[in-house]
Amino acid sequence: MGWLATESDLPLVARYYEIHLLGLAGYQPQLFVCGACKKPLEPETNYFSPAQGTVFCRQHGHDRTDTIEVSANALKVLRFLQTREWTPAGCCGSVPTRRPKSSG
Repeated sequence: MGWLATESDLPLVARYYEIHLLGLAGYQPQLFVCGACKKPLEPETNYFSPAQGTVFCRQHGHDRTDTIEVSANALKVLRFLQTREWTPAGCCGSVPTRRPKSSG
């Protein structure tokens, strides 16, 4: 873990470990399909509910009071961090994208 001290973007490293720790604790956020309709999320502004641990599409999340807006780019970064392994050579290496297993 000595390579960790040489990373230039420590906040990104922290977010990586936080999102993986959530998964290990059984609270992995659902970032690929809408928490209501289960359709794949479109690359647009969506809505994240920390309490529900899921993202809602525009149609189902816009009027909810327990959500915060999440941009398409922010969602891409979260998905990237959630589906890749960190490597000492830099952020996340070249591991192919894999979708997390559905919790039911």
